[in-house]
Amino acid sequence: MLKESLVEYIEASAFCVQYKKTDVKFAPYNTGGCLGYPAGVLLFSTIDTLGSYFRGTKGFTPTGSQMVFK
Repeated sequence: MLKESLVEYIEASAFCVQYKKTDVKFAPYNTGGCLGYPAGVLLFSTIDTLGSYFRGTKGFTPTGSQMVFK
């Protein structure tokens, strides 16, 4: 379930970033921007989920160096 949900979170984040606010429901803030806050929440949630999943895993190398998440 984790693999499926992470892909969905990332896909939903991409949708939010690519979405343009031009509809009248966003007035007076319809300046053509994206749904940045929802995208950010989804991406931070994804990062938090990955951190929780790999917490305590020895030998996990997110940046090429040996790290242990506590």
